[in-house]
Amino acid sequence: MTSNFSTNELFHLAIDAANNQRNDKALSYLKELVERSPEHHQGKFLLASTYASLGMFNEAIVGFKDCLRTEPDFSLARFQLALSLLATGQTEDGAVELKELATATPEYLIHFAKGILFSLENKKNEAIEQLKLGISINNENPSLNGDMEGVIEALETMPSIANNSTENTKPAAELESNIDDLSTHSFLLGAYKQ
Repeated sequence: MTSNFSTNELFHLAIDAANNQRNDKALSYLKELVERSPEHHQGKFLLASTYASLGMFNEAIVGFKDCLRTEPDFSLARFQLALSLLATGQTEDGAVELKELATATPEYLIHFAKGILFSLENKKNEAIEQLKLGISINNENPSLNGDMEGVIEALETMPSIANNSTENTKPAAELESNIDDLSTHSFLLGAYKQ
C-alpha cells in the first residue's frame, strides 16, 4: 500500500527510523521510496545499508550495486559494497571494489580502502598507517572513524604471518570476520546524520 508521504518525506522518515534502530520502519519507507523513485541513489544506498546492518549482506550487495548503477561515483556506496563482499567471503571481488577507490572523494575513503587492502595482503603496519591517516582527515563521518578504529584494534591483535607462509590466507579470513562484525554497525548511516 502506498502512503501519502512525498519521496523527500519518505527518505527523512527512513533516516529517522534507522537512527532509532527501527529497521522495520526504515525498510518499509525505503522500499516504497525506491519503488516510487528508482533513480533515488541515496534511498538505494540507505536501503542497502539497512540490509547490511541487519546482516543481510547478499541483499546489501545487490542494493549497493544498484545504487552504483544509478550513481557510479558514489564512493561511500562502493566502499560499503566492498565491505559487504568481504563479509560474505568474496575477497577478490571486495578487493576489486576497494581498488576502484584509488581516486575517490572524500579522500579519507582512499586511505580506508588502502588500509583494508594492505590488511588483506597481511601488511599489518601499512594497513594500520593508512587507516589512521584516513581517520585523521575524516571530519564528516565520525561513526565510520570509530569503526575503522575497531579494524585497527583487530589488526593489532592479529598475529603477523610471513608473506611467504603457507598460512597466508589466515589474516584475510580473520579480517573478513572483523569486517562482518563491522558491517553490522550503524556507521553505514553516519553519512546521513546532520
